[in-house]
Amino acid sequence: MPTDVQLKGPEERRVPEAPKAPEIAEPADPEKEADVERIGELHGERMDVTEETAAAAAKAKTETSPEPETPVVPPPTPPATPSAEKEETFMDKISDYFDAAKARGSNAFSAGLETLMFALTTGAAGGWGWVKETWDKLWGKKKEEPSENQEYTVDDETFAPEDPDRQKLLAAAEKQLQEVITKNPTWIDFAREAGKEHGVPVETILAIARFESGFKAEAKATASSAEGLGQFIKKTWASFIAANLDFSEAKPGDPRAALHAIAWYAKRNALDCSIDLASENATGEVYLAHHEGAAGYKRMKAFQRGELTGDQVPAIPGDHKGQAFPKFGIEKVNTYADYVTVVTTMSSRVETVADHYAIQLEGMPQPNS
Repeated sequence: MPTDVQLKGPEERRVPEAPKAPEIAEPADPEKEADVERIGELHGERMDVTEETAAAAAKAKTETSPEPETPVVPPPTPPATPSAEKEETFMDKISDYFDAAKARGSNAFSAGLETLMFALTTGAAGGWGWVKETWDKLWGKKKEEPSENQEYTVDDETFAPEDPDRQKLLAAAEKQLQEVITKNPTWIDFAREAGKEHGVPVETILAIARFESGFKAEAKATASSAEGLGQFIKKTWASFIAANLDFSEAKPGDPRAALHAIAWYAKRNALDCSIDLASENATGEVYLAHHEGAAGYKRMKAFQRGELTGDQVPAIPGDHKGQAFPKFGIEKVNTYADYVTVVTTMSSRVETVADHYAIQLEGMPQPNS
């Protein structure tokens, strides 16, 4: 601000600057001084800050700087957010290899070929997802980022961003499958092997494993004997072993045996329940039979057709009574009808994920085929 004001008129006058109000020293705060002294002692020196020393410092600054500068206040720094350590994935290793090849003097094309060979020899399934990304990188093509209004298409079924639950479901399912491809690529081979032997789509096998165990081979249920990728109880596992003697010594925690068991059980239930494995909703129906067993599946279908009334209506199985499923429209499972709603909604989600997996698995190399 200027120190004087120029007034226009018949006669120019200078308005003198208003006198400054005398500065009043802030009373000393004993607790604050004690805190400062303690901080100084922590650093190996004692800092004696008193009212007199503070006033003297202010006076010296005024004498040396008659026109005090307006202090520049820096913008507030946002609090640091601790970032979780990111586990190095197979893709990270591939990217590092590409950068290292370029650093050794290889041009982009040569570095890409070297890295491609490294990817295929280190883990064919894990590297396949990186091939296209590397090729695009060689020719300078930028990775496409989804826009806010982008729609996602799964098996000719389009849904908009207004459906956050479905987007979240597919994002989580895709991430889990990519982790399998990266860390346990042989599981994809096992699923293909099992699908070929039992005539079940590989995406159906993987989708069931994803929903039953989250792709955790060591998963164990707390309320039953169910365990492994397919969460088979002891009785069902024994039936699988009896029908598949090649796995006579296998346990439910064995990934190859578990994926074969999922395919075998899907085929058996499809035959018992008249499910056409080539139909559009086959995965959802097969999952329903996997979850309920063939007898439970048939009871549920009869209930949906209105054929069961009164005492014929089954009880809510297991420990599902009283459980809450708000995102399925059920605040609490109080009736068998509530339970049917929850399980059938889940089966449709399995179907959606299986369709998505089918797209992801297209074009992946099949080294063991």
